[in-house]
Amino acid sequence: MKAALVVGTPVTLDALSIPQPFSWAIANGFCPLVNRGDTAPTGKRFLIHAGKKERDELIAPVLGWIADATMIPIGDLRARYAAERGLGAIVGAATIRSIVRIYPKPWWRGPFAYVVEDAKPCQPITFRGRPGFFPAAIEWHDLAPRPGK
Repeated sequence: MKAALVVGTPVTLDALSIPQPFSWAIANGFCPLVNRGDTAPTGKRFLIHAGKKERDELIAPVLGWIADATMIPIGDLRARYAAERGLGAIVGAATIRSIVRIYPKPWWRGPFAYVVEDAKPCQPITFRGRPGFFPAAIEWHDLAPRPGK
């Protein structure tokens, strides 16, 4: 049985650094995958850490994929991404539902991907990242939802 994690529950979670713009897309529920070279336990709740560096060459394609899937105007997505992206910060949390070795494009990059659910963005909390999962001295109840979320 999967334990429910509720805002206000004092649980310290591991964080995972994910490059922008993917960390923003995952935290906001637009991207269902975290592409990785390894596996992780399913049911694991984790903090989404946006690295300090952006993958500039991927911003336009990622926002385009989101616009195509959601019908949100690309200009609105650009403005929202610029305002919310957070670099070198915890930007949300999600739960790993399953691990896959193949998934439909455009999100799939492989060789493994964590299919995530229950993604929630938060106000960015500046935090130094590390490769892979790492302990973050931030408790889930410390994450303030972004206004309107």
